[in-house]
Amino acid sequence: SRQATSSCLLEGGRVALGQPDGQIQILGGPTLHRPFDDKRRHPVLTMTVSPDGRRLAACYFPTFVATWDLETGEIVGQRVTVMRVDRLVWSGDSRRVAVGSKVAGPTFRLIDVVAGTTSPRDLPFEAGLMSAAFARSDDHVIAGGKDGGAYVFGEGPEPELIFELHTAPVTTLCLDAHSDGLRALSSDERGGG
Repeated sequence: SRQATSSCLLEGGRVALGQPDGQIQILGGPTLHRPFDDKRRHPVLTMTVSPDGRRLAACYFPTFVATWDLETGEIVGQRVTVMRVDRLVWSGDSRRVAVGSKVAGPTFRLIDVVAGTTSPRDLPFEAGLMSAAFARSDDHVIAGGKDGGAYVFGEGPEPELIFELHTAPVTTLCLDAHSDGLRALSSDERGGG
């Protein structure tokens, strides 16, 4: 599709193509229609599929995030308004999404998909959300910043731990899925680990 503004690989080799008019075309499947009623165009900026392959989170220009059930083609929860989104990262249990921007900014949000609610997490202004990962129990999330820092958050908006590990933006974060402790591996855009 020459018109696609974003794309996402789904299970079974299917591809979702975000369109300039806000629709999402699934090759070999149904079209997901715009999750809003106004007549303005809201292009799909970015999308990501949940770990269980059943849901698709999509960000629409300028400030909307909606989550689709891929089996029913219906919206899960409600549309959420957030600012400056180009990063969407699912929790392991497919219940929450970390939403933020790699452009420097002080806040990213955790969206509870079913409830359609958000809760803020505050990064330093120069950080910007480059990557994120959820702990196995999903009670902690770690955010990789544009400033080279890794920020560990619990339930509150402020980071519980800050690691200034890198000199370049932290592009990749992985948490140990086999440990009850919080162990992470990170790397920056220059390949440092």
